[in-house]
Amino acid sequence: MAEGGNFTTYDAASDAGRLAAVMAAVADAAAPAAAFSAAHPHVAGAAAAVAAWLFIKQCLAPRRAKTAPRRKRATSIGSTKLMLQGLLPDPNYDCVINARVGFSKGLPSVPEVKAALAKKVAPFQQFHSVPVVCTTRGDYVWAPVALDLEHHVREEEVAAGGMNRRVDDILNEKLGPKEQGRPWWEFVLLRDAGAASGVMLVRVHHVIGDGVSLMEMFADVLHTEAGVPLAEAAGALFRPSRAGAPAAGVFAALRRAAALPLAAVDAARCLAALALAAYVGRDTPSAFNCTARGLPLKRNRFAVYLPSHSVALVKLLKDKASAADATGARVTVNDVEFALVAGTVRRFMEACGEDPQEATLRALTPFGVGEMACPVTRYATLLRNYFTLIANPLPVAAPTPLKRLAAAHSAWAAVKNGMMVPVAFAFHRAASAVMPWANLKDVAARLQTRHAVVFSNVPGPQIPVYFAGAEVTSSHMLFPNLSQQVGLLSVNGWMHGALTVASDLPRAKAQELLAGAFAEELHGLAAELGVPSSFVEENLKDTSGAGPAGAAPAPRPRRREPTGTQ
Repeated sequence: MAEGGNFTTYDAASDAGRLAAVMAAVADAAAPAAAFSAAHPHVAGAAAAVAAWLFIKQCLAPRRAKTAPRRKRATSIGSTKLMLQGLLPDPNYDCVINARVGFSKGLPSVPEVKAALAKKVAPFQQFHSVPVVCTTRGDYVWAPVALDLEHHVREEEVAAGGMNRRVDDILNEKLGPKEQGRPWWEFVLLRDAGAASGVMLVRVHHVIGDGVSLMEMFADVLHTEAGVPLAEAAGALFRPSRAGAPAAGVFAALRRAAALPLAAVDAARCLAALALAAYVGRDTPSAFNCTARGLPLKRNRFAVYLPSHSVALVKLLKDKASAADATGARVTVNDVEFALVAGTVRRFMEACGEDPQEATLRALTPFGVGEMACPVTRYATLLRNYFTLIANPLPVAAPTPLKRLAAAHSAWAAVKNGMMVPVAFAFHRAASAVMPWANLKDVAARLQTRHAVVFSNVPGPQIPVYFAGAEVTSSHMLFPNLSQQVGLLSVNGWMHGALTVASDLPRAKAQELLAGAFAEELHGLAAELGVPSSFVEENLKDTSGAGPAGAAPAPRPRRREPTGTQ
């Protein structure tokens, strides 16, 4: 299992993970099973039985021969169909994935953007079609329409100092082309008044595809300085690690056979845990997990831009934490970022006069199944919506940054080494097949309001990236969800993070407290691991737009061991 795309990516290619692979093969839904159980306990039992039957059936099925990679895959019952009809019982909610993209020397021109999109984006079916529901069960078809890029690429001039506010305003708007009956996406170029600088806001409705698919697709649009598409540039994109060919011989076969019963027992345990989730209550109400984000949905979401920090710094912290652990734990970049988010929430609660020791908060993480595009059929096939959500405790009660990191590592190791992800995929598919649409919307709302935050960490290209000839220096993932949302995206050696939140506090106050809390947590963890504060400062930069317009990007940091202690 590895992190990738818009989600944590589940990699089920190795022979040792065959049980996980067959579970993922029958899995195809997005409405999480815990939410089904919480809203309708009587459905949970039936769904568990169906999921178990599908699991056994696939385990006994003969192994298929390997085929060439393909992009085409049917979208799941619980994702595209549900999003198409409205994910929540609230007409104001629109599932739009947003990316705020910053450039080094100014925005590309509108004609340059249109040319890039006409060549690399328009050929995809979902980008030149609209979804049309054709049955009472929500079945749909993609109906081609005339694509006029004039309606999908627009430019605005923003007054000095008003960029972040304008981005927030757009986040709370419905997707214009969708409302006009056009394909459900747009690019908005926001230029600083009287200057060439600005940001580009990419808006794509979630019905078009999940984050893993969109990441793969846009790899054709982005390119290197030499003009080579990222999809073709060696080492540019994240690839989930895959085990090599299965070991041959009798003993290897016996080891694999012995692992099957153990995995089956773990799968049964996970099914039972999902069914018992009907009795899980809401997260503790707090200043972070606040009333401003409830239903009916208010158009009050805004972005909090966390200090951008180098991937080299995060890797140094994870390596030092791994070396300091007597158990030999292998801390990951994802563990560090998850712990930093937990510490940010804890410090925010303390600043609001609350005691995090008594709080129980959880984070939902989307898991997707990656499938790289086939070059032959890339533009003729479908994007995917193939994901599930897994809940993890947010260790806000742990008293120190290092203990929060240890708790984060423990939680993620349990998920990655167990059967919860593949079982959840199968459970969700089975449950969504029997749930009425009204109930699906109801449990989707229950899921979002029961959990404090959605956490997404995306490993992006670690080389200089260009779009329409302009160098990309930052990219922030912004998703105005019902729950609070954390998006982390790494580009060219830098990790860019943002929270898309609603708050009972004034916007400026919440932004100041949350961004400051993240910086304090990062410095606190570094201090516990013996990393000097000066080294941390060297590996931080502001990409929020608060700095001087058109400022040159900081150079890509190099990994080096700091000397001395704080």
